[in-house]
Amino acid sequence: MAFTNFTKLVTSSLLAISVFSKSALLELSTRQNVHNLKYDDLNGITFYLKGKNAIAYSAKNRANTVLEKKTDSEFDVIKASDDLYIISVKGEHYKDFSYISESEIYFYHIKKNQLDFVGKGSYPKFHHKSNYISYTKEDESKLYIEVVNIKNNLDRFSIPLITKDILHQSEVEIFDDSLIYYTDKNLEFKINLNIFNNRSKKNYLLHQFDKANQVISLASSDNKVFILESSGGKNPYMDLTELEKGRVDFTKRTPLINTQSGPAFNLNILNNELFFILTLKSENSNLFNQREIVSFNLEDKKLYQRTDLNYISNIVLHNKSILVPYKDKIYLLKNKEGKFSINKEIKSKL
Repeated sequence: MAFTNFTKLVTSSLLAISVFSKSALLELSTRQNVHNLKYDDLNGITFYLKGKNAIAYSAKNRANTVLEKKTDSEFDVIKASDDLYIISVKGEHYKDFSYISESEIYFYHIKKNQLDFVGKGSYPKFHHKSNYISYTKEDESKLYIEVVNIKNNLDRFSIPLITKDILHQSEVEIFDDSLIYYTDKNLEFKINLNIFNNRSKKNYLLHQFDKANQVISLASSDNKVFILESSGGKNPYMDLTELEKGRVDFTKRTPLINTQSGPAFNLNILNNELFFILTLKSENSNLFNQREIVSFNLEDKKLYQRTDLNYISNIVLHNKSILVPYKDKIYLLKNKEGKFSINKEIKSKL
């Protein structure tokens, strides 16, 4: 998934840790302006905004402008490998009164200082297990998931979507070009979970969810797909399940946890733990609800609240850590001793 401006930033290698008085979380601060910082590899490579229309990088004793546009633009950076980065740029689109605007997507090779245009689309995501990226593109009023090999951008294929919702953001998990899990919406705006095999060009409907207001998020390990299903409204809920890689019987999925809180979204996996954002009933009477990062430990099978910021909009995975962008600050989930600062268990309804 692509993030914009502040929510995609990551911190500089020169960080100081302090405690924010209103939160139990550790705060990260940097000598650079966090609003300009787009990515820091923590190995000497930094991407940052240069004015309002350019992105630059610095690496040890060299620095240069990577991409410059004629108008004010938004830039995002995703690391694919030590040498390859995915850069997306989107110009200001509010002036043309459109709801969405596709980004220009590039591969940037650090060693060669080479920028290769990949295509136009939205929501780019890198899939490390397969070395593909995916993004949504529009062609003649139809939506597609475009899949591109980072080692050869001529190796690409498209997955047609049936949805008529131009704001639809597909969840995509790619094991290889023969096993791709993705979500779509039918004409009734209900979500379909599909499997696509590019070698056979066959599409298989794994499951159709029965309500139009359900929120589905996907993540995967080497041998499993994790499915986060939730809804808000008068009867909120959250179900987290797992399905063996390649299994086509959705009824064979294994339940992991269920709560009467929701909706939930932005599912990620890190170190045998699933992290996502969950809407909880607020303990503060002045707030209707709160959105916090929670984690499900795949070993002890327990769900824990990990933040206390009341409203979280995004999770940023950075190397082996999770960064929490919040207002003008960035927080870490773990303290100086490497333990979670907030460790509040949320009981399951299973």
